[in-house]
Amino acid sequence: TRRAVPFALSAPASLQGRRLSDIHVVGRPGRRAALRTYGNDLGGLLVIEHRAGATAVGGGRGELRLPRVDVGGASGQALTTPLGTFVRFSRGGVEFDVVGLVPRSVALGAARGL
Repeated sequence: TRRAVPFALSAPASLQGRRLSDIHVVGRPGRRAALRTYGNDLGGLLVIEHRAGATAVGGGRGELRLPRVDVGGASGQALTTPLGTFVRFSRGGVEFDVVGLVPRSVALGAARGL
């Protein structure tokens, strides 16, 4: 899997007490992403990692603007709802999306662990 994506993959064995349970490469050539799951149930986390700039969320015309958060020194965005949390940040030319039916503190903790 590490060779199938055009960037250095960050895949810790666990995040926020959830063990890495699955990893897949998704997308088409030139726009590959790594999709990982941590945990096995509704309290699990989904992490998508891809080359920065491969998607258009967060600042231009017609794009989604989310509240800013600090993710271990990197500027990120977060959306928290009663159902779960979405966190996006970039570091070293790679963009990370962390999603889960979890509280904001858990999603941010997972993002900081990447």
